[in-house]
Amino acid sequence: MSDEQKRTHRKSLNNIIKKRFLVCFMIIVQIVMLVVAVSVDALGAGLIYGMSRIRMPLYSVGIVSAVSAMMLGLAMETGRVLSSFWPECFGSQIGFVILMVLGLVQLLKGTDEQDIQEADRDGDKALAAGEAAFLGLALSLDSAAAGVGMGLASGQMLLAVPAAFLINLCLMCLGSRVGKLLTGKVHTDLTRMGGILLILLAVSRLFF
Repeated sequence: MSDEQKRTHRKSLNNIIKKRFLVCFMIIVQIVMLVVAVSVDALGAGLIYGMSRIRMPLYSVGIVSAVSAMMLGLAMETGRVLSSFWPECFGSQIGFVILMVLGLVQLLKGTDEQDIQEADRDGDKALAAGEAAFLGLALSLDSAAAGVGMGLASGQMLLAVPAAFLINLCLMCLGSRVGKLLTGKVHTDLTRMGGILLILLAVSRLFF
């Protein structure tokens, strides 16, 4: 192999490495955007419970996070399976539409505080295991739709499930602590932040 061929080969190899690095970087960014977008409601729920002085044991927060993460995983797998029935570009376009519509809906609706507070059905100011499962299902509706959208647009999002569990767990605990400090002082609605992130995620899927 001549020197010129070696240089050409090295240049081609460097380009491949750069492209793969960019793809991996964008996958990580999209995972973070997806998980944060679908976890914003968990932070809002934590704030609402904290401000309402409703105690959330760690196991209850774990149940909420596990249910939300499992729903996201099932939704993404559903989207991945559906995407196998049509061309990849078509799946990406449907995923874009789902994520964009969901983002716009979240921008318009805000947080339904009544539904979140009603999870404490027995009124004992503590989130029991059964109530936590109910809350997890309630919070996972938007994440399920987003998961289907991402599953249609990309099948390389398995890390989103454990990431969703951990971030949900951390945000709910953080929200509860902050909420106790803000009792009676401020009204917080973070759902619109999640809507913005979903719209940005939808746009990013058009290019990567």
